[in-house]
Amino acid sequence: MKKIQIVTLAIGVIAIGVGFFTFQSTAETPPPPNPPTPPGEDFPPYTPGTPFRLFGGSVDGGKKAFEQLNCIQCHKVKGVQVAEPKGKRRLLLTLGQEVRFVKRYEDLILAITNPRHVINEQYRSILTQAELNGGIEPMMPDLTDHMTARQLVDLVAFLNSAYSDSQPGFVNPDRED
Repeated sequence: MKKIQIVTLAIGVIAIGVGFFTFQSTAETPPPPNPPTPPGEDFPPYTPGTPFRLFGGSVDGGKKAFEQLNCIQCHKVKGVQVAEPKGKRRLLLTLGQEVRFVKRYEDLILAITNPRHVINEQYRSILTQAELNGGIEPMMPDLTDHMTARQLVDLVAFLNSAYSDSQPGFVNPDRED
């Protein structure tokens, strides 16, 4: 046998042996435990039947997202000072002022991610004739293509805080009352 063939054969045998022992050792090793939760973020384990939650949201970040996503074009938030829109306001709906659709935390997520899920009669009464006839789009735009996951989590935290403070009967899973 030529020297190069012997070296190639030896390398192949070594590679197969290393692969075999590596495979064997990983097959017998139990999987690592779940990575530790980052400090300050003690998320409870999910239990079937518990309300859906988005953890880690920032109220300040949510207020910023509320303004950046141009929610201020049509909305104010009761008890919270937010920026005024640039240009003419399309309409004014004050969130957290009276119970319309959002009665609990999960409703906030639905109202943001699927705004067309309900048209309340109170809302219909403030639309202009052009909006009612279809000449102008009256509905809240679908933001799911434009907002980041961070903005969604923060926006829900912001509105959850505002609704909890201003709307009696709002079900906030973070509170025990």
